[in-house]
Amino acid sequence: MKRFRDLSILSKLAIAFGFMELLLIGMSILSVRSTIQFQDLIDTLYQTHVLPTTHLSDLRATSFKMQTAIVRHILAYGSAMMETQEAEIAALDEAFHVQLKGYAKYVISREEQALYEDITARWRDVQATRAKIL
Repeated sequence: MKRFRDLSILSKLAIAFGFMELLLIGMSILSVRSTIQFQDLIDTLYQTHVLPTTHLSDLRATSFKMQTAIVRHILAYGSAMMETQEAEIAALDEAFHVQLKGYAKYVISREEQALYEDITARWRDVQATRAKIL
């Protein structure tokens, strides 16, 4: 302590500012590390929650489009209109199948697996019913 007292004011200030600079560098490193961890957590949440939800909403939208196309097919008067609707139904069928495969890679938990199997089973039922009606 006596050694510190014997230093000049300039030396004391330099030591104090040096110590403060080391503290700032340490806090900066910790904040960058925390930011990186936070970003990793956000990415994980995005991958596990947002993307599957987005795929499910796309599946639902395609399903509604399919229902509309089927109603249009039933209400169509001419054969040309029916053929157009059949082509649209086939395209939507393929789009739903692709979206269902896209959702399959995000299935992680048992609940999601049960939901995926339920959607797949219901889709097969819809296709079977549609084949009988159309």
